[in-house]
Amino acid sequence: MCCGSKKVAVIDCGTKWNIIRMLIERECEVEVLPYDIDFSKVKCDGWVISNGPGDPKNTGDLVDRIKKDV
Repeated sequence: MCCGSKKVAVIDCGTKWNIIRMLIERECEVEVLPYDIDFSKVKCDGWVISNGPGDPKNTGDLVDRIKKDV
């Protein structure tokens, strides 16, 4: 989305655009990713898990995959 000094991956579980805007304002390069992506293949300096659908059960095995890969 923007070129910056740090690359931040945002796991999209219902991301608010203001979160992305705030990261860009802080000169981060932002990559928004679907919650079901293979996290082990993403190269970044930091992660943001966005607010979500309300019930974490609606994201399947997301929590387990984050514990394993991130």
